[in-house]
Amino acid sequence: MPQNAKNTKRGDAIGYTFAIIQAILYSTMGIVCKFMLGTGMTTQQVMLLRFIFTVILLGAFLLIWRKQRLFSRNPLIWLMGILFFFSAYLYYVGVDMLTAGMATVIYFVFPAVVAILGIFVFHEKFSARLAVVIILVVGGIFCISEMYLPGKAVLDPVGIAITVIACVCYALYTVGVQWIGQHTKPRPDGEKPDGALTLTFNVAIICLAISLVLFFDHVPTLAALDTVQLGCGAYMAVFNTIVPLLLYALAIERIGATRTSLIGTSETPFSLFLAWLLLGEVASTGQLVGAALIVIAVILVATGKMKQ
Repeated sequence: MPQNAKNTKRGDAIGYTFAIIQAILYSTMGIVCKFMLGTGMTTQQVMLLRFIFTVILLGAFLLIWRKQRLFSRNPLIWLMGILFFFSAYLYYVGVDMLTAGMATVIYFVFPAVVAILGIFVFHEKFSARLAVVIILVVGGIFCISEMYLPGKAVLDPVGIAITVIACVCYALYTVGVQWIGQHTKPRPDGEKPDGALTLTFNVAIICLAISLVLFFDHVPTLAALDTVQLGCGAYMAVFNTIVPLLLYALAIERIGATRTSLIGTSETPFSLFLAWLLLGEVASTGQLVGAALIVIAVILVATGKMKQ
């Protein structure tokens, strides 16, 4: 096998690994968030704490490490921060206006949006294999959310529109990360580059700035939080923000936005497994079928060549 082919294969394997690990880490966020809300915290406090710790911890690391730039001069990276924040925030609003199941189905259509955007932005080809994978993913999410059960579908036009916007925001964020990676030029000697950690830090600081504006009234209440709540906030910063965002960016760099986003949907089966393991929640037959469909989709992505 030629050396270039070996390097490509190794790079793909690393990219798939990063994408799966970030999905596993993201799958723990719902459990941690549920625990924090159970202690009496509000959603606004959770978001504030998450981004405050992210900025402090990652900022300190970058200042000590000194290998990548702290603040980026690229306005596209700032835009990624805005898109990431509103993808998360509007999803929560959508869940509140619809149901968690329906909002999840709409939101997790984002890999299909990424694939469509990839055709126009990166001139990727839409293959039959990719179409099958997207159908499996959407079908899997549909089963996991149990949208087929009576009362699960809430047709609130405003809620649907808000969740669609959240979906598009995350798709644009995903495509934007790939675009930035492909168009970042090497810096002159001695000048620190805009690396994946720079991207992650600047996304976090934009999210924190928006959170401070929108949730200003909740800022003083953070002083009353106990050590357990603060510890959970630190956990969310490291394992639900810094590490997965970094791995997501690195995976996109290696295997592209479309494949990374498709593999990222494995977050939902992992969430089901962790909910059973840690909370004793038993998945229904439909949810297990949905998890199986997503696992099959991930295997198809990892073992097949998506045309680009």
